[in-house]
Amino acid sequence: MILLNTSPPALREDLYTSCMYALDDVGWEHGFSFSSYGVELGVRATDVEILVYLQGHLPLYSKGSSAGVVERLFSVLTVTDTKSRASRYNLYWDQMLFAKNVSLEDLQDKFSAVASLAVAELSDEKLFIHCGVVEWKGKAILLPGRSHCGKSSLVAELVKSGARYYSDEFAVIDNEGYVSAYPKPISLRDPVTKIQRDVAIEDIGGKTGSKRLPVGLVLVTQYKAGARWKPEELSPGRGLLHLLDNTHSAQRAPEQAMRTLKRVAEGARIISSPRGEASETVHKLLTEMNFVL
Repeated sequence: MILLNTSPPALREDLYTSCMYALDDVGWEHGFSFSSYGVELGVRATDVEILVYLQGHLPLYSKGSSAGVVERLFSVLTVTDTKSRASRYNLYWDQMLFAKNVSLEDLQDKFSAVASLAVAELSDEKLFIHCGVVEWKGKAILLPGRSHCGKSSLVAELVKSGARYYSDEFAVIDNEGYVSAYPKPISLRDPVTKIQRDVAIEDIGGKTGSKRLPVGLVLVTQYKAGARWKPEELSPGRGLLHLLDNTHSAQRAPEQAMRTLKRVAEGARIISSPRGEASETVHKLLTEMNFVL
C-alpha cells in the first residue's frame, strides 16, 4: 500500500488556472503521490477511505512517490445523493470535471482510465500508442485504433489462435522501436448483456508475453458488418501517419514521437483493410495468406 502524504500533493504552478485555484478552496486534507513510467501523479480526496480504495486501481507499474508537486492531479469530491443518501463522487482531472455524481464502481473505472491516459500523454521514457498488441513468431503485431473500433475482439481471436498477449490498450515502445508488454486484463463485450468487462487473458486460454519485441506488422483495420478482407500494402509514410494519429504524446512531444514511429514504420510490414467478424479475419490473416512475419 502507498503511504498517504502528510499533506495533499499540489499541481505544478505553471499548470494552474483560475478554476484550479477555486477547486483548491474545497479544502483537501488527504492525498498521495505515485509515479508510472517516469510521470509524477497525485490524488487527493475529501474522504480518506477513497484514497485507500483507489490505490488498488492505479496504472500498471505504479509505485509510491514522495513528490509534493505533480504533473497531473486528480481530485475526488464525495457528495451525498439527496434521495438515497448514498455516497456519490465527482472526479476532477486537474481543474476539469471528468466524471460527475458517479458510483464507487464507476469512479474506479474512470480513475483507472484517466490516470493511464495521463501516463501515456506525459511519459518521456516510452511512447504510448493506442493499440492492441500480440506476439506472433517472435515479432509484435500492432493493431492501432481508437476505442470501439474492434481492437479487443481481434486481439482476443489472435490469442485464441496461438498469439501471445501483450495489450489491448497501449503499444508501449522504447526509443529503439521495440515493444514491451502492457498486460492489463483484456476488455471484452459480454455477448448477452453487451456490457464491457475486464477478463484475465488466461480465462480465454491465452498466455501473456514478456520479451521486448521488434514490430513485424502494423495492421490498420476496423470492423464493418459484411466487409470483405482485401489487404492493401501501405508505405512506411502512410503507416507512420496512422500510428501518429493514435500516439498520445504526439502533440506534446512531436519530434520524439516521429523519431520512434519512423523506426517502427520502416522496419515493419504495414497492411490495411476493413474487416468483418474477428474470427474470419484471423483465419485469413494467419492461414489463407500463409502469413509469415
